[in-house]
Amino acid sequence: MAPAAKFNPPSANLPGKPFVPEWVPPPVTQQKEDFAELTSIDLSLMDSDDPAVVDDLVGQVKRAIREDGFLFLENYGVSLQQLHRQFALAQYLYENIGEEDKERLLFNPETGVWSGYKHPYGFKVSIMSSINQCWNTNNKASVTVEPPMASSNSTGTNPTGKT
Repeated sequence: MAPAAKFNPPSANLPGKPFVPEWVPPPVTQQKEDFAELTSIDLSLMDSDDPAVVDDLVGQVKRAIREDGFLFLENYGVSLQQLHRQFALAQYLYENIGEEDKERLLFNPETGVWSGYKHPYGFKVSIMSSINQCWNTNNKASVTVEPPMASSNSTGTNPTGKT
C-alpha cells in the first residue's frame, strides 16, 4: 500500500483570515487515577509492503476493540503541529461565536442532529431515555444505535429511579 500524500494545508496567514492564537495544551493532570492500559496502535504499519505486518495490525485493532473498547492511535499521519492548529481553530471559533450563531447552530438531540454548537455546561439526559444517535450517509441510509441499557427494560422507565 502506497503512503498517503503529505498534508499541505494553506498558510494560516492569508489575507482576510483572522489571527488565531496558538493553542496551549492544558497541564498534565497531577491527580492519581487508576487509568486503563490501552493498546497502542501504530497506524503507519498500514503502509507496509508486507501483508503479514498489515494482517498483524488488523489483529491488534480487533483485539483492542474487543478487549479494551478503545484505541490509542499513533503515527496516523497528522503531526502534533497540525493537531494543535485544529485545537486552536476550534478554541478560536468557540470563543468568538456570537449568540445569534450559537442559537442558529445549536445541536438538537431530539431530532437526531448531534452536530452543531453545544453549550459549555452540556445537557442532561437520563440514560434510559433511549437516545438515538443517527448517522445519515448521503440521505440514503441511517443507522440508529440505542444504549444497551435502553433495551433491557421494555417499559422505557429506569428501574433504579436514577437519571
